Amino acid sequence: MTARRRRRRAGPVPAQEMLGRWRPGSRPQEAGLDTLRAAWPGVVGAAASAQSVPLALSKGETLTVACTSSTWAQELAAATDVVLARIREVPGAPAVARVRFAVNERAAVAVPPPIPAPPRRPAPPTPEAIAAAERLVGPVSDPRLRELLVRAAAVGRAPGNPPKSA
Repeated sequence: MTARRRRRRAGPVPAQEMLGRWRPGSRPQEAGLDTLRAAWPGVVGAAASAQSVPLALSKGETLTVACTSSTWAQELAAATDVVLARIREVPGAPAVARVRFAVNERAAVAVPPPIPAPPRRPAPPTPEAIAAAERLVGPVSDPRLRELLVRAAAVGRAPGNPPKSA
């Protein structure tokens, strides 16, 4: 086995030159880690994935998982064989020979929050809903306020817009 020698630089290297060599996604471990992070809830389950996150993947095929507490680290360590088997079933997952569970209180913070669904647009009001809304706000004398109240009441009475309970 030959020792690998690192070439020493004579002096500082310009940042432009260093940045020119760096390419996002050029590290295969990072791509594999992203795959594992995306599949983590399916590997360990929803409850355990809320308390842990794959943190690093070494070249020696060791996956380091950060857990929010020693209890979760112990629970997951007890299920290492199951976790490894499920990782091997993940399509596109990197080779993982060992899993190391470490306590890191920021593990839950490292898990990105789910993206909320966009709000549903209300159904447009029907002519019947507009007529009923006009009857409801009849005594309002201010024309601008009356118009706004009619629009709000008509949308609330439109089919497909369930009434909100107070």
